[in-house]
Amino acid sequence: MKRFCTAALLSAATLCGQASVSGPASKYVFDPGTQTIRAIIGTPGSAYLGKSVVAGVHFGSVAPNGLSAIVVSGTVSDLIADLTPSPPALLPLVGAMDSPDQILWAQDSSGAVLFSSRTRSLQFVTQVSQQPVVHSSVDLRALVSAPVSTIDARRDRLPASMVLLAIDPAAKMAVVAARALGQSEVYLVQNGQPPELLMNPESASAAAFAADGSLYVVDGTAGLVWAVRTPSGNPQIQSLPAPQDGLGQPVAVAVEGNQLYLADSAVNQIRVYSLATLEQIDGFHLDSAPSTLEPFAATSFLVNARRKPADPVLLLQTSPAPSVIFIPAGANQ
Repeated sequence: MKRFCTAALLSAATLCGQASVSGPASKYVFDPGTQTIRAIIGTPGSAYLGKSVVAGVHFGSVAPNGLSAIVVSGTVSDLIADLTPSPPALLPLVGAMDSPDQILWAQDSSGAVLFSSRTRSLQFVTQVSQQPVVHSSVDLRALVSAPVSTIDARRDRLPASMVLLAIDPAAKMAVVAARALGQSEVYLVQNGQPPELLMNPESASAAAFAADGSLYVVDGTAGLVWAVRTPSGNPQIQSLPAPQDGLGQPVAVAVEGNQLYLADSAVNQIRVYSLATLEQIDGFHLDSAPSTLEPFAATSFLVNARRKPADPVLLLQTSPAPSVIFIPAGANQ
């Protein structure tokens, strides 16, 4: 297993004497602590989080191309097609839902899905690189509910909590999980079609699409990973072999090539599994708990949500070999 040093040592040429520090060229990332979009500056080995390019962002998400973003200020969402001009141009997403709190992007950055956990609704945005099309929002509140008590289950019902787990590489399908009082249901939502129930795991904690269209759903309670082949048509569901050491507390999952990456917040670790056997083949210990595996670039994923301005950016890089990159936060000025 690989272990990492504190952020204070990240400017060194090596990390704990094990491997060279590496990092991406200039890209951008949403910084919740300062409510800005900030630039990642530098070259491999000396990248750092630089000044803000867009301020007053209550929530935002940068596309995998590193240049486009959707930002939310108050209740309004805007698209930024290119973050490099100063200042970048904001294009209002007319018809977008109020105050989305999750945004997932297509792998090629051509579309995105907006999600609101408050209203339990999602919305597809397509043709981002051309003239954006904001589709009608999908109300998910009626998908599942659980009785508050057995005295009068017909009258007193508790709406399930709901979370957006994954979108397919083309942003045409979204996967949501609804949970209430021990129930867990995973739904596939295709643009322009009603939601379809896919499966009933004990507790769906994370999901990710592979390049071939297969869906992988992590059931943290049961300690299982489920593979769903052709989820949008005649889905075939199978459970993969349970890892010998269990799954811990999975909070996010990503699939790249023949490997599955699992963020485990119980032991502050990124685990790497072979999809063929689900045997752990690598792992990375972190100084803090991972919270996401959000696509950042073609072969890298954002690992932490960054709640404080001084928090470094952690990136899981899958190529040429799996590694975790630390990018320290510079002064936002």
